[in-house]
Amino acid sequence: MEEDELEDLRTGPAYVAGFVDAVVENNTELYDLFVNLSTDEITVATHAKDMFTMSRIHKDIAQLMVRCAGDDSMTNLQVIKEISKKTGELLNNLKSLSENEDNPKITLERLKERKLPPATEGFLFGIAAAEGLVQI
Repeated sequence: MEEDELEDLRTGPAYVAGFVDAVVENNTELYDLFVNLSTDEITVATHAKDMFTMSRIHKDIAQLMVRCAGDDSMTNLQVIKEISKKTGELLNNLKSLSENEDNPKITLERLKERKLPPATEGFLFGIAAAEGLVQI
């Protein structure tokens, strides 16, 4: 928590930083998202709540990942397969929103027609873009 180090963080457009001083968690002006590895907790600063709103889809995926990671009987390959299966389900549901099954493409307008919560709409559009499924 040296002032010159904090100033370096403040001057950048974005940063990921690791801290060993627990007092950082109370200084919400220093972060949008705080991951406490020792307690397995994630804190979202009040000023960033809108940016990190989780939808039901986010929560389902996060719960699956936590459940798999906590299951000592699962191998790494099994965890990967479970996450891959969930990802495949998500992509199939997203593709089903397309009007063309042979060449599925999603438009933002098509997502808006579904009257989804903003966090879900943004998440799905981001996934579609990452997967090359966006039609402009």
